[in-house]
Amino acid sequence: MDTLFIVNPTAGGKRGAEVWRNLSGRALELFPEAEVIFTKGKDHAEVIATKNPHTRLIVVGGDGTFHEALQGGVIGDCEMGILPAGSGNDLARALNLPRDPAEALEVLGKKRVKTIDLGRIGHEYFVNGAGIGYDAKVTDDVNKRTGLIQGRWAYLTAILKNLLFYPGLTVDIEHGGVTEQKEILCLIAGNGPYLGGGIPAVPEADNTDGLLSFSVIENVGLLKRIRYLRKVLTGKHSGEDFVSMFNETSLSVLCKDDMLYHQDGEVFSGKSVVFEICPGKLRILS
Repeated sequence: MDTLFIVNPTAGGKRGAEVWRNLSGRALELFPEAEVIFTKGKDHAEVIATKNPHTRLIVVGGDGTFHEALQGGVIGDCEMGILPAGSGNDLARALNLPRDPAEALEVLGKKRVKTIDLGRIGHEYFVNGAGIGYDAKVTDDVNKRTGLIQGRWAYLTAILKNLLFYPGLTVDIEHGGVTEQKEILCLIAGNGPYLGGGIPAVPEADNTDGLLSFSVIENVGLLKRIRYLRKVLTGKHSGEDFVSMFNETSLSVLCKDDMLYHQDGEVFSGKSVVFEICPGKLRILS
């Protein structure tokens, strides 16, 4: 089986370059004669995956790089893998890959494949999670970060800032044939349980059950926001009266103004977002 490694050298604050430098020899032992291509900027991983079809594609980077490569990988109908070298690495957590890249590589080298679901918004697929509102604003702030704050600390800094200042959204939410207007802090769609660098925002999400797990948090005051934050960090927020959690195959959100939304840490904007599940869409090394 021919293999392509897509390496993002700037992933995780240039951790991608370090991981590949340390592990490239072993990677090419496990996957002989594999092709290796480095990304050169945003969205380049999708271009590489689309223009260089292979039967196996392994991303060396984070969730954002995997998300980009996924768009081309799905079109090429290849099996995929991730060697985690990003800031959040939530996909690796969902797949129970070791946090140490060298150990994760040995797992990938066993070439065991499982089939998982994908989420989708329009023509764009997500493997891990998506969301609008506060969740997307935090992600946008993390993506625009500068300086020494990286990884989980970058997420926590953005979480705390927006906890104080994010104004919330008024949206129409439709699922199961019912439409309801809500004032929300955020709405999260999980294909896997983790977002934001290991935060179990949708702890019941299962990427093999044919469903998306939704968490809708009402736009509450600061004290309840703090309570939500304290509990969501340990995945114990489902019992709060301002939190709704449920599973669906699809859900749509409409806002009169443009709203930020993210997929696997990549941020977009629009007035309408439709979340859908695509059961058994991806074969992945685990």
